[in-house]
Parts: sequence; C-alpha cells; structure tokens
Amino acid sequence: MSSSLHHYVLLLVCILTFASAVPTPAELAPRACSTLGPSNISNLNKNAPDQYINGQTFALHRNGGANSNTIKSVVSFAFIPPGATGCMLQIDIPKLPTQNNPGPIASGTGTQADVWLITNPPRSNPYDYGFIYEYSWNKPPVKNQFVSTTIFPTTSPTDAPYKTYLWSGTCQQQLSFQFELSDWQQGSGDVNFFNTLGGKQGLTPIGFSLVYNC
Repeated sequence: MSSSLHHYVLLLVCILTFASAVPTPAELAPRACSTLGPSNISNLNKNAPDQYINGQTFALHRNGGANSNTIKSVVSFAFIPPGATGCMLQIDIPKLPTQNNPGPIASGTGTQADVWLITNPPRSNPYDYGFIYEYSWNKPPVKNQFVSTTIFPTTSPTDAPYKTYLWSGTCQQQLSFQFELSDWQQGSGDVNFFNTLGGKQGLTPIGFSLVYNC
C-alpha cells in the first residue's frame, strides 16, 4: 500500500469513528397537558333566587331584550394542584348528535355567551373551596374580568366539532368563570347540557375543562 493511500485510509477511519461517537439529538416528545373537569357548575336562577343549584348541568336562559337573562352558570375548578402553570379554560362541543346529546344543546337566536373570570372570596385557608357551592341569583360571584365570548350551536346535526380556549392565565388553587347570554342580543336563548369529560363509558366529552402544564 502506498504512503498516500495509507494516509487516506487512516483519515477515513478517523472520520467514521468520530461520526459514530457524536450523539444524535434526541427527538423531544411533546409534553402532555393535564386536564381537569369542573368540580361544580352553579346555576343562578332568577326564579329560585336564593337556591343553591349545583351539579354538572350547564344552563343559560334569556327571554329576549335588554336585561332579560334568567339563568346564568358559574363553572368552578377546585382541585388545581400546587405549582400548576399555564391554566387555560377549554370548551369542547363535539359534532352533534351524540348518545348523551341526541338533539340540539341550545335554541333561540340569542345563544352567544359572555365569559367572566371570577374573583374568589377572601378566606383564611386558600385551599377552602366550599364557596363554589354557595352561589345563587341573589348571591352571585364577583366578576373580575371579561375574558371572551362563545356561541352555542342551535342545530343538530352540526357540521363539525367546536373546540377552543376561552381564557388563559395564571393558575390559582380555585378558578371560576361566570357565563351569561350576551345582553345586546334581542332574541331569546336557551342552553342546556350535562358537562362530561367522557369518563363514563358511552358518554362523548362535551363542555368545559381546565388545561394546564402544557
């Protein structure tokens, strides 16, 4: 073997050895978000002004015209873990109908809703969440900030699912949001469905969730 060919082979071996020793960049897997369902949904009903109506049913109603809302809803999340970051309120309306929603979830011409971030009441223990069960028409929460609007579909079947974020901000131990049909609408409106993340077999996810740690 000639001297030049010998040097070429040695150089090629060194290059291949170095290339095999250099670590390839690891593919970064997308970080999975955490999701939390509502701890409670309070229906503020003008016809039962002092009654605490709690559960997972989301309901809105207006008769039409100015100041005609008669049912509002407060969606509350109580078990947000310490250290959670990047909280986002998500709405997920699947393509209708579904097994648990065989018909429309809304009716009327006034089904746009305003969304408000709620101020938690003062309390000595920041982890005390009992207040989320004590909202009524005559004892409404304190509005902090108007954050968005959303329109509920009045037809079934619908053309496509609807999924988006209505708010994003700093996480707290508890977060609550009040929904009320926009007062500028002249027409009447009604919204009613049972909020579910699909934990029960056969139930299609519909409604609200809190997404964080993305």
